[in-house]
Amino acid sequence: MSHLQTVSNALDILTALGKSDDYLSVEKIAEYLKVPESTTYRLLQTLEAKGFVERHSRNNIGLGSSLLSLSRNIHDKLDKELALIANPWLEKITEESRETSILSIRTDIYSKCIKSVSSQYIIRFVAENDRLLKLNVGASSKAILAFEKERVIKSVLDTLSGKEEQEALLKELEEIREKGYAVSSSEYDLGAVGFGVPVFNSLGQIYASLAIVGPDTRLKIEDRDHYVELLQTASQDITSKLR
Repeated sequence: MSHLQTVSNALDILTALGKSDDYLSVEKIAEYLKVPESTTYRLLQTLEAKGFVERHSRNNIGLGSSLLSLSRNIHDKLDKELALIANPWLEKITEESRETSILSIRTDIYSKCIKSVSSQYIIRFVAENDRLLKLNVGASSKAILAFEKERVIKSVLDTLSGKEEQEALLKELEEIREKGYAVSSSEYDLGAVGFGVPVFNSLGQIYASLAIVGPDTRLKIEDRDHYVELLQTASQDITSKLR
């Protein structure tokens, strides 16, 4: 086997493990590569020695800590770039709405606030950086979840208590996809209203969300069209700059 083919096969192993929702066996990986199991095993040994693969047993092989660490570093850099691009818009959204604006991304089955600009009102919604919310709670979260892959949606559904609650969430996510925005009321904090829109990357994949959140005494659901238009304009501009 040539050096180039060896490198190609090693990358194919990492790709297969990255795409899989579960651990893979040596046999499955060999079948994917279309090479003998002995060759697959040698490649796995090399990747394991470098920390790119972890073998819990012959049938339980997954990505290793070295690769996951590299992935986190890449994501951290992308998140910083996203926050930098979005910051002028967050300030503009807060200035025009006079309420708190939030930029969130997904981490596992949660949304994480990576940047926010707070309202100047004494009574206001405050979103701390790195705050986590379940993806089915709040407009900023559901604006992401509605456009996520099926496996992510299923992971969230599995945390819900019953079929009725699951069906209600699926119906709401479908409505969010149709309308292009999410609305929440008293889902995280009592009396808090939120409007959220998705932010897509250059490939058209869900990347983040932009949201406005404030007390229901000021942020009226009947005024959603104005706020949603402001958020969607910001989202489109951020996506164009990400490209």
